[in-house]
Amino acid sequence: MIEYYSKDEKNISKRIINPYDLILLGSEWGVAAYCESKEEIRHFYINRIKSIEILENFYN
Repeated sequence: MIEYYSKDEKNISKRIINPYDLILLGSEWGVAAYCESKEEIRHFYINRIKSIEILENFYN
């Protein structure tokens, strides 16, 4: 789970993501990940991530 700043840095959202690639977005680093709340692949700028928590997942 990440806490992620909005573009204007006024709001913070919590997102559960499943990252799969480190990418360069223009001149800034980001991560490509499946966002569970949006149910799609999204790109997240690393400098807008406030915190990261690794969640335990159990697969059957």
